Amino acid sequence: MATSLDNVKEPIGATPEARQAFEEAALKALEKFGAVRSEKNPWGLTVVVDRCNLHATVLAIRDELGLDMLMDVVGIDYLGFKDYVGPRFAVEYVFKSVYEPAKRMMVKVLVEEADLKVPTISDLY
Repeated sequence: MATSLDNVKEPIGATPEARQAFEEAALKALEKFGAVRSEKNPWGLTVVVDRCNLHATVLAIRDELGLDMLMDVVGIDYLGFKDYVGPRFAVEYVFKSVYEPAKRMMVKVLVEEADLKVPTISDLY
């Protein structure tokens, strides 16, 4: 009889080389959805996507890139940010792989004040 321990994988280390390789693979895989790397995050990979591509992007993140955990969903109001130019709001999603810690990234959707609707991804995570 199989036990739950039979389903546990051994974690893989997160080296700088593994992180770099993942970031390159992720950018290549997500370019078909119009994902653009945000240079405002010097500590990790953040891509900005249009809301119409959010669901397909997240599906690819889960199924193609192996990020099996949605860690957080954050709403951002840029109203008080000094020198900020752009849509007032954003929604940011934080993803990681449980067993491959080098695989982690954020997806940001910029949201105009006049149209605050963002598609759900609740069917994916």
